[in-house]
Amino acid sequence: MRPEASGRLAAELSHALPAAAMVVIRLDELNQSHLPLCRRMIRTILAPKRPTGDWRRDDHGHLPSRFALRQWRRRGHHPRAQYLAALQKPEGAWPRFPSAGSPPDAFVSAFVLFHLIDQRCFQSAVNIDSALNWFHQNAAQLDPETSKLWRSIQLKRIARAAAPALAACA
Repeated sequence: MRPEASGRLAAELSHALPAAAMVVIRLDELNQSHLPLCRRMIRTILAPKRPTGDWRRDDHGHLPSRFALRQWRRRGHHPRAQYLAALQKPEGAWPRFPSAGSPPDAFVSAFVLFHLIDQRCFQSAVNIDSALNWFHQNAAQLDPETSKLWRSIQLKRIARAAAPALAACA
């Protein structure tokens, strides 16, 4: 089972836009983005997009953001990374909905970090240290689904840090 699998994610994926974004993300991970299904899902994702490049509040913008970052990373620019940076709260977390008054959401923040922490365009746009510090400070209050994602993020970072040493031993 994938680390981000949870009841909350399943509820979010009951909507067409985030479900289509997740399909594209998974097809891309499997190097199957050339399939006709992928093109259909991309059209589904891009249809409700505003001319400014963002999605409406009710369109669950974080999954489309990950989709867009993967696409724009290939083209060498990253406006969605800047969009996520603008959404990041001063304390380091992201809100569930992209509005000024939305409180930080631990699960959304963990989901965003889990999927994007390794991408350079994301790293250069957002305050990763602030986000990680927010999780360290709030670890005791995380629900089980978010705690599982947070532990996966920590393991991912440990593995990334150890990779050069392991490669040198080989």
